[in-house]
This record gives sequence, C-alpha cells and structure tokens, in this order.
Amino acid sequence: MIGDVMPLRSANTDNPNAVKMVQLNGDLDLFGDGTVVVKRWVAHTPGSQMMTVRLKNTGLVILTGDNVYLRENVEKNTPPNVTLAYSPTGYFTAFEWIRRMMATEQANFFTAHDPDAFKAMKKAPEFYD
Repeated sequence: MIGDVMPLRSANTDNPNAVKMVQLNGDLDLFGDGTVVVKRWVAHTPGSQMMTVRLKNTGLVILTGDNVYLRENVEKNTPPNVTLAYSPTGYFTAFEWIRRMMATEQANFFTAHDPDAFKAMKKAPEFYD
C-alpha cells in the first residue's frame, strides 16, 4: 500500500528509492517454476497477498498473510470482522481457493493470527521440507 511504503521512497530520507518494489497486477512466480508464487489476493487490504511454496516432501504450503486469521475462517467459511476487510468477497474467494487446493493437492496452509495453529506448527530446529 502506498502509505505503508512511502518512507522507503521518500525524498526526505537519506537514501530515497533504496528499496526496490514490485507492484503486482497479478501473481508473481518468483523462480518461474511454480515453487514459490506470490499471489495477489485483495481482501484485507488492496495490496493483500498470499504465497504458495511447493516443498519436495511436504507438498504445497499456502502462507495466507492477513487473508486468513484463523483456521476456522477457512474451515467454517467465516471471515474476520468485516471492518478489517477491504474486500469481504476477497476473503471468501481465498477460503474457497484454499479448500480447493487442500482437496486437489493435499495442500496445507498457515494462518496469520491463530495461536492454536501456531502451537501445532514445526519450529526450529524442526522444519518443513
């Protein structure tokens, strides 16, 4: 979002334009092979994104960012408080897409703010591969 990154681009800093930015108009396949894809997904904010990572043994992992706060949002198709939503429809399409990836590719997803889900995740020195 423009307001979030303006200090990085401002002429009022010692190093204006020091951080290169890419504004997505769609998805971005970082390596061109589908292993890491930034998915533009307007929901929480106009600049919301999710990321997919394809791991050799784990398979497809979806990093939801602020598009999914709790696992139950996806499981029960319930968005967070609509005051947090730039696009409520974006939340629902994200949930539907995640459920489709779970059904068709056995994907797993990580949420942004779910303490119970966080407890269940592997943590260093464990890892997903």
